[in-house]
Amino acid sequence: MDIRNKINEILIIEDERVIAMVCKRILSRKGFNITLAPDGNIAVDLIKKTKYDLFLIDIKIPGIDGLGVYQYISQIYPPNSFRVIFMTGDTLSTNILEFETKTGCRLLKKPFSIDDLLKAVKNA
Repeated sequence: MDIRNKINEILIIEDERVIAMVCKRILSRKGFNITLAPDGNIAVDLIKKTKYDLFLIDIKIPGIDGLGVYQYISQIYPPNSFRVIFMTGDTLSTNILEFETKTGCRLLKKPFSIDDLLKAVKNA
């Protein structure tokens, strides 16, 4: 199954190293170029230097949180603001649900399966 759909460069912003590495391994095997950022500050620095096609962003990360990174992407690259997939284990938070509704971004709920990850990327 080809899930690349005009997506080549993916930035994964995730502070949990195991999750970041698993996502990287899975998506690299599908032919994507993956960059990892363990916090929002590093992510913003990377976004300034490289154009990414898709962002997988953990909402609760050190430095600038995931929502702040999303706002930065929306300001700098408005067309790519719809190519954001949020990852979170905090699926019951009213703030998260309101933000998901407001932005229209996809939400990948932790823990997620390989199929969940691939489906979210394909639908992006």
